Amino acid sequence: MKEKKDTAIRSADIDLAYFDLNYASEQDMAEIPGVGSKLARAIVQHRPYTTIEELFDKVPGFTEDTFDELTRAGATVGQTMKDKREFEEAR
Repeated sequence: MKEKKDTAIRSADIDLAYFDLNYASEQDMAEIPGVGSKLARAIVQHRPYTTIEELFDKVPGFTEDTFDELTRAGATVGQTMKDKREFEEAR
C-alpha cells in the first residue's frame, strides 16, 4: 500500500523530491498528511513566500509538525534548479 503523501503528490504531477509552495495547488497540499484543506487554503491565501520559514508568521495554525510534514513531502520555496540538485543531494 502506498503512503498517502506519495499518492497526493503524484496526482499533482509534482516532482516527488521537490515542489514550491508558491505554486502547488490547494487541493494537492490538502492531501499531504498533517496539512488538510483548511491549512492548505491558508497557505495559498498568504502567498507569496520567500522562505518556507515564513509560513510560521504568515499562516495561522502552521506548526513544527506541519513544517516537518511539508519538508518531508519535498516542499520548498523559490528554489532554482541548482538549488534543487543541492536539496536532493542533502536528503
